[in-house]
Amino acid sequence: MKGKNRFLLRLLSFALVITLVMIALPLGSLAAYAWDLEAWQNESPTHWDAGTMNGTNSVYQEGQSIPFRLTIDSGDSGPFNIVYELGRTDGS
Repeated sequence: MKGKNRFLLRLLSFALVITLVMIALPLGSLAAYAWDLEAWQNESPTHWDAGTMNGTNSVYQEGQSIPFRLTIDSGDSGPFNIVYELGRTDGS
């Protein structure tokens, strides 16, 4: 799969996960949640950041994956993790 198609597939997969999370949460309490989506900036100093990714803070090459971290905080419940794994069916 070419780089652009792979990126679009990952973007659509991520959008699907966000949609499923929003549907799973009680609709009346969505405003009570604090959402934070961050990407890993791999240029020194490396860190999670919610800002824009560009050549001054990241050195990802075409075909590499960019790690994202989604934090959802309700303020009154314990922490939880959402794990989503995208696998290929062609064995590669």
